[in-house]
Amino acid sequence: MAVEKLDNGTYSVGGKTFPTAEEAFAYDGLKAEGPQGEAAKAPAAAAERHGWQWTRMSTSSRIGAVAAFALLVLFLWGVAKVLLMESEPARAARIQAEATAFDATLAEARAAAERQRQAAAEKCSTEADAIIADARKRLAEGNDYMAAELLSPCKGIVTSESFTALAAKVEAARTARAERLLREEQERKKQQGVAIGMSKQQVLDSSWGKPRSINTTTTAGGTREQWVYGDGNYLYFTNNVLTSIQNSR
Repeated sequence: MAVEKLDNGTYSVGGKTFPTAEEAFAYDGLKAEGPQGEAAKAPAAAAERHGWQWTRMSTSSRIGAVAAFALLVLFLWGVAKVLLMESEPARAARIQAEATAFDATLAEARAAAERQRQAAAEKCSTEADAIIADARKRLAEGNDYMAAELLSPCKGIVTSESFTALAAKVEAARTARAERLLREEQERKKQQGVAIGMSKQQVLDSSWGKPRSINTTTTAGGTREQWVYGDGNYLYFTNNVLTSIQNSR
């Protein structure tokens, strides 16, 4: 079959009209190959026709098509967001449920604490003599910590003179023990030397003690001090931190 160009600018092949010569010649070639060839090349020809249609579109038409596709995507995204987003009433109900559960938990904790306090008060009231005797024994053994633990729940409940006097003795013993431990720690530090990173107070508490003199230099970077101990021994501080140690050889 021959391809004929019509007066309106289209092309005709075997009674069929095509807008372009390429389509007409492609159709003419398919017909020449028979039904099998036409069926085999039909998808490719359809794809080519769609491509030609896109290339024949004006710039404004292409922009409109892209904009329409973008609007469709935005619309679908909005629908998904509405479907997935928690509604305001549901959110308020959830928050109220969480607040109710928290209040219930808090109330239960307070009730448990009150039951524990009442049980301790009852024990202190009914077993005061035994508690005092046990605490006095612990104190005599030098275990003032355990004695304080025994007496602590009963303070404000048991008001007898024996309880009050024993509580004062226990507190005095605890204070004395804390002071003794502090002195022992200070003595231990005095037996130790100094190390980079120590503060001034730590150095004073160490075996180095107080320096003979202090030379101070102030710069834009901070304050630098030289502690002079004599016999060629020096300590250098930068912003109150020991940064250098110089010993005589």
